[in-house]
Parts: sequence; C-alpha cells; structure tokens
Amino acid sequence: MSTNIADRLRAQAEVQPTSKAVMCPLGRDGDGRRTYTEISFRELNALCDRYARGFSALGVKRGMRCLVFVTPCIEFFALTFALYRLGAVTVMIDPAMGKEAVLQAIREAEPEAFIAVPKAQLLKMLFRQAFRSVKINVTVGRRLFWGGRTITDVEALGGGGGKGGGEGQGEVGFQSAPTEGGDTAAILFTSGSTGAPKGVIYTHRIFDTQVDVFARELNIGPSEVDLSAFPLFSLFSLALGAAVVVPDMDVSHPARVEPEKIVEAVTDHGVTYVFGSPAFWEKIADYCGGRGVRLESLKRVLMAGAPAPVSLLERLSRIVSASADIFTPYGATESLPVSLPSAHDVLSGPAQRTQQGAGTWVGRPIQDVAVKIIRIVDGPIARMEDAEVLPAGEIGEIVVKSPVTTTAYFRRDRDNALSKIRGGEARFETHGETPNAPSNEASNEASNNACDEALDGASGGEIWHRMGDVGYLDTEGCLWFCGRKSHRVQTDHGVMYTVPCEAIFNRHPAVFRSALVGIGPVGKKKPVVCIECRPDFRPRSRRERDELAGALLDMGRRSPLTERIEEVLFVDAFPVDARHNAKIRREVLAITAERALLGRRRIA
Repeated sequence: MSTNIADRLRAQAEVQPTSKAVMCPLGRDGDGRRTYTEISFRELNALCDRYARGFSALGVKRGMRCLVFVTPCIEFFALTFALYRLGAVTVMIDPAMGKEAVLQAIREAEPEAFIAVPKAQLLKMLFRQAFRSVKINVTVGRRLFWGGRTITDVEALGGGGGKGGGEGQGEVGFQSAPTEGGDTAAILFTSGSTGAPKGVIYTHRIFDTQVDVFARELNIGPSEVDLSAFPLFSLFSLALGAAVVVPDMDVSHPARVEPEKIVEAVTDHGVTYVFGSPAFWEKIADYCGGRGVRLESLKRVLMAGAPAPVSLLERLSRIVSASADIFTPYGATESLPVSLPSAHDVLSGPAQRTQQGAGTWVGRPIQDVAVKIIRIVDGPIARMEDAEVLPAGEIGEIVVKSPVTTTAYFRRDRDNALSKIRGGEARFETHGETPNAPSNEASNEASNNACDEALDGASGGEIWHRMGDVGYLDTEGCLWFCGRKSHRVQTDHGVMYTVPCEAIFNRHPAVFRSALVGIGPVGKKKPVVCIECRPDFRPRSRRERDELAGALLDMGRRSPLTERIEEVLFVDAFPVDARHNAKIRREVLAITAERALLGRRRIA
C-alpha cells in the first residue's frame, strides 16, 4: 500500500483549510509590537504543490537525495513536504556541528540537489569538491554569483507566484509519488556528540508511524500551537494539524536564545507546546522565575537532548499552570520516542533516588516499544541470541525495537554492525563500507540497493538498535538511564557510570553540572570529576578553589559510587554537543583533565 508522509499535510488542508498553519516574525509596528506573516493550511498545501511541480520541472525525482540547508520559515516547511510529495529523499545536516563534520557528511550523502540559504551557498562555493555530486541548485533567499535557481523560480515553474490559491480555486493538486512504506524519505544526520555524525535512514512508514505515536501519546492535534524551537519536530506538528510559530532565535544555538523573545511569541499566539533542549529551557526558566512570569497557555513542555536536571524540572513546574505536563522524552535520532516520562512522575519519587545515584528515571517504554538490557559488549553482536540479557536492577547496554526504530545508517556498514542486532535466527548483513564513494550513478545505485536490502531484511521489526547508552530496568519495568556506554570509566576497582556518579556532586549548591571522566589506560583509569560552577559560586582564589574541591571530595567519599574519586578539576564552561547545547562532551573533557593533572604534577 502506498504511504507518503506528505499526504498528511494535504489531509489537514482538506479538514481545516483556513486555519493558520505557519506564522513567522516579520518586524514590529509603530508601537513596538511584533508583526507576523501567516499562511493557512490550504495555502501551505497549495504552495507545497507548486514547489513539487517546480522541482519536478528542474529534474528532482523519486529517490533523489536533496540536501536542505534552510532556516525555519514558511518556505522551509512547504519545500520539505514538496520533496516528500515527489518521493525525493531529504538530507538534513546540522550546520552547528562544525565545518569539517558537515563537509564529511555531505561527501557521504552525495546529494544531487542542493536547496539552501545564501550563507550555505557560500560554503558550496568554497568547498566545491564536497558538493561535486550536486546537479540542481536552488537558493532560498537572494541569489548572488553562484548561479542556479531561486525558490521563487521554482514556484513560478510550478505555476504560481503567490501564497494564495489552492485546490478548488483554480489549482489542481499535485499527486504524491506512490512511495511504499519502506521507501527512504529522509537521511537525518546525528549530531556526532560521541563520534562521527551518521546518516540515519528514515522511511515514509517510520515518519507516518511517529505522527500516530505523537498524536496518541501527547494528544496533539488541531487547535494546538507549537513554538518551533526544534524545526524537525514541527514537521510532525503540521502533519498533526497544529499551527507552528517560528521563533526569533537561532535554532542551531538554543543556549543563546533570548528568553524575552520566546515569552513574547508564546503570549502573542497562545502557544500550547514547545520542544526544546535543557539548555533552551534553562534560559526560559531563569528569565521567567526571576520576573514572576508564568506561561499559562502552555499545556506541554517537551525537553530532550540530555538528561533534564531535577532542579530544572522543579523551576519549570513553577512557571506553567498546574494542569500542564512537562515531558522529558527518552530516545535518539535512531529511535524516537522510547519513553515519555513526565516531570510529575519524576518529582513524585524517582527524583530523590536520582540524586542519590540511582540514575535518571525515564519511565516505562511506550506502547509497541520493546526494551532489553544486555551485557555490555564493545564489538558487534550479530543476533539477539548472541547477547546476554540481564536481570532487573543490573546495569548493562540498552537495546530497543519498535515500529519507529530505524534499521540502518546510510553508507555506514561498520556502524550498522556495531549498532544493529538481528532478531530471531537471521543475522544482520553488511554490504561493504563506502564512506567516500565516487560520485557516479553506478555507485549511487549500489549504495541505494544496499540500504534497501537492509530495510527489506528488517521488515516486521526484526532489528534491535543499540542505543549506545547504559542503564537498567527496575522490577516494575521502568527504565533508568546511567549514561553513554563510551563514557563509562573502567578502573582497576570496577566500572563507574557517569550519571549516577555525577548526581552525587550535583547536589552541591555551587555546582551547575559535573562530569565524570577517566585518565590513563582502559581497565586502570583514574576517575576525575570535572566541575562547572554556577556563575555566582565560581572560586575567585586558589584558597576558595581548594576549599570547594575539599567539600566536593568529602561528599564523594560518603557514597560508595564515588568514594574512590580523589581528583577535582574546575572548568569554566563544559564543551557540549552542537544540536542541543546540552550533552556534555566528556571525551573532550577527559583530554583536558589529563593535560591539566599532568601539568599540576609537573608543577608540584
């Protein structure tokens, strides 16, 4: 049966044609109030159709990989659905993850079409080799000397010149490509916070199922308003019939958000939910808490990207209505969501255990999601029967299987082998790694066939994904997160896990966050706790630093989890991931700690 995620937008245009779909900040009026440009669902769907016809006229076709570098705006949402409507494959890469990582991802993806804002077009001009596969070039915004077409040209080719119109008003709808559920819809690159960014293959079936999951679990639908702090999630919002408000912020750097602008947008439009990282919500909670501002219209706060501190959940609870839900979804690009714990459930009991070192409670897996804890293995596991499933309460590696769990990375056979486990009798097969395959049709077709075979073999949900996280299931079937597998510290006295150990130190009022790292050879690593202080508590002298370090070590000695930690390193600001500005890059801190402690010993 044909499944195309773009049909969700058409359905909303038919059900609620005149309802607002997207609102973007435009400027300010004479009284200083924010003004917005708006588009209805009928108008957005008609614009999507015109883009689809225009892109088709340029040669974009089913299965073609199209790299999209467009900031949130009406055009972004319309062109993304247009590409899905054509059966093309959108390639999404986070520009904040750094130039070299971005260029490597582009070389791997080998896009044939490039749809981008002027700033990204300049990148293409400077690094032509990475873009050598591109045949179709479209600029969203002002085109300068790099050639190609503009998105306005695309719309004109599609038979329109404005946002008005729609089916029944002189335009004929563009028929979606008859894509199957297993056809690739998108390649979404991970942030690379614990390694090289990897392209995660999303199918139309996975996208379509995720829409149903969010509708069921979060009760999102028409009459809801989403503030688009994480634009990819807002594509789901439109598919569910919710309106989307584009905020005045750089979504690539959520930690730099100006909270007064977010509060303004929430108030102007009666926003009912926002998906943001803990770094984003820290800024909002501080701003609102310090000024007595309450976000009464919010029904849901969604926060993901890193474990949410208990203190942040408590502060957010005070700035929203008593009936609002605060969710901290657990999952990953490869499988989202796995669970949807609420702050109410966390604060009613598990939070106290978290602060004592039990890990972060992420609740029960949602409907149709299976979770197992297996013995930690650093190498590949071909079949589930080769893995040792651990009993309740024992920390191991988290593996998941569900209808929304992706089954393969694009052109990353080694990572497929390390991250995927075949269920049942069969084993997961690889097809020869081609991270730098030459740009030609034969190699493209071979790579597509390899991905298709992996997906075909995974029908029926037979692939388990290794989350790269460690944790355990309690006797009630709830999942507890204990950190990244690659961040565990293997000492000569046993293994130490980051999240439980860090919770001991995070209780100190001077600590904003802590990070456990290890220095030395594997199996004999020396544990070090790195500390980022709250701005008002930063030590201003060597004496203050030594006193605070002593107090922290005393706290550590009172817990069996941290009693062997003998080194404290103060760091002004932790390195964090590019996408959410919240995941601590402990592998970078480990290098910093090793250099600092070696230098300290030389001075002594």
